[in-house]
Amino acid sequence: MDSASFIKSQSFPAALNSLDAINKLVYEACQAADLDNNTIYKVTLSVSEACTNIIEHAYGESSEETIDCTCWVSADEINILLHDHGKPFDPLTVPKPDIHAELEERSKGGLGLYFINELMDEVRFKSTPNEGNYLLLVKHKDDNR
Repeated sequence: MDSASFIKSQSFPAALNSLDAINKLVYEACQAADLDNNTIYKVTLSVSEACTNIIEHAYGESSEETIDCTCWVSADEINILLHDHGKPFDPLTVPKPDIHAELEERSKGGLGLYFINELMDEVRFKSTPNEGNYLLLVKHKDDNR
């Protein structure tokens, strides 16, 4: 991987009212990556969904904890790393939603993960008891569509 041409990291309170500030940081990175508006939308939507999941499921809605967001841009891609110390989580345990089922027949949950995986080029997750949860979202510049 090329060396990063843009790198920025910040901690945010794990609260829904932090989403705008998190997206501002991510938007800055997307601009540094010279992504088009459609791709910026995909990246920021994915980050918003991931952070909402962290806030609601990893921490619970009333938490004094933080979400660390690190963005870096290389010649080929933009990377967003989200780190939290909430409940451990394994995305592989979440069943894939049946997006073709009627709305009333769909089970609750999993749709956000589905969208994140559809919108981003790479999604990697790691959870350890001592270090917490890490979610890496990658968008390749050549997929700037």
